[in-house]
Amino acid sequence: VVQTLNSMLGGTPENRAATWSLASPVNHVTPQSPPVLIVHGTRDIAVNSKQSVQLDIALKAHGVPHELILIKGVGHSFDLQRWNKKLLPFDLRPRVIAFFDKYLKISGKQLQR
Repeated sequence: VVQTLNSMLGGTPENRAATWSLASPVNHVTPQSPPVLIVHGTRDIAVNSKQSVQLDIALKAHGVPHELILIKGVGHSFDLQRWNKKLLPFDLRPRVIAFFDKYLKISGKQLQR
């Protein structure tokens, strides 16, 4: 993943800081950003979970509805129940469905935010 990003962005974060900064969603959050569900494993070696914490902080600062779910001991690329052929510490399905129901479900003629 890191090599792919380096290739896509034309260098490393150290030698292409401005480009990497533009690529980060943290730098594009506005009060008009849609609700965001962030789910990240704490053992992710492809994308540091601290980036999700930074996004959480940015969303909070702009008053954007969001939820951060950090899954202890889980790495990159998992589904709602398993990572690395093992069950997650908890089933994500109810949390994801609740988030979608809260922010995406149509109630009457209005979309909730």
